[in-house]
Amino acid sequence: MSSEATLTKVAGLYAGMNRESAIRRNIELALIRINDRSFGTCVHCDEEIGRRRLQAFCIRCPEEAADRGDEGVLESAEPTLLDAA
Repeated sequence: MSSEATLTKVAGLYAGMNRESAIRRNIELALIRINDRSFGTCVHCDEEIGRRRLQAFCIRCPEEAADRGDEGVLESAEPTLLDAA
């Protein structure tokens, strides 16, 4: 493996670790906000975030569901975490 290929591979691994670290940090912050009952409010302006916005979907799934006219997908989220908000 060439030096350039090795550097590229190491850079990719490092980027992956940074993403995983950011995800873990976001999860920890969300759990703190759930515990202190501030989950569901904007961290910048303290305005309430709507329940539909808090549902755990990637960006693509609701868009594809809307394109198909399948609003049931958006209503199928388990309310457990949302009720903690």
